[in-house]
Amino acid sequence: MGKFYEPAGEDVERMQRAEYEATQRVLQMVASMLLPLDLKGFLAAIGRAEALGPVLDPSLYMAASAKLDTVKALAQAAQGLQCVAAESVR
Repeated sequence: MGKFYEPAGEDVERMQRAEYEATQRVLQMVASMLLPLDLKGFLAAIGRAEALGPVLDPSLYMAASAKLDTVKALAQAAQGLQCVAAESVR
C-alpha cells in the first residue's frame, strides 16, 4: 500500500498530538462507515469473480485481476476493522 506517515520538523510534539487527534476522528468515522457494509457478501462475490472470470472472459480477468486483488485485500482488512467496530458498539 503506502508508507506510514512520519512527522518531521521542529514542532514534532504538537504535530504528533494533532495528528493523533485527527487520526482518532478519521478511524471513528471509517469504523462507522464500515458497520453497515456486507463485506462477507462482497468477498464472496469477489471469490465468484475469481473462479468464473478466467473461464468467462480470460482477457478481461487478466486486465482486471491486479485491481481486484487490491480491492479484495482492502475488503479483508476492512472486515477485520468492521469486527472491532461492531464489538465497540455492543
